[in-house]
Amino acid sequence: MRRFLTIACISILLPSVATAATLMGKNHVEVSLPVTDDLYAAGEDVIVGKQISGDAILAGGRVDVTGNVREDVIAAGREIMMTGAVGDDARLAGTRRDQPGAVGA
Repeated sequence: MRRFLTIACISILLPSVATAATLMGKNHVEVSLPVTDDLYAAGEDVIVGKQISGDAILAGGRVDVTGNVREDVIAAGREIMMTGAVGDDARLAGTRRDQPGAVGA
């Protein structure tokens, strides 16, 4: 009985813990609403057009960040374009990187 109660409590609490970050993955990922925590997104095209309150960890063939990110941006892709401001660090790995947005503002 005790084992059943333990498993029941874990299964009730686990979904609330797992929603601490926003996870997205598809061929085309577009963030069109603000994210109040960390964002993890991967796809052929990853477009972040709204504010991210936490970190943004992004991977794709083309990564385009036009919204502001309050914390860190970690992005890997063939083409990375960042016009939004980054509150802390920006770590970018790609063949082509355009970063006219402010970092560490």
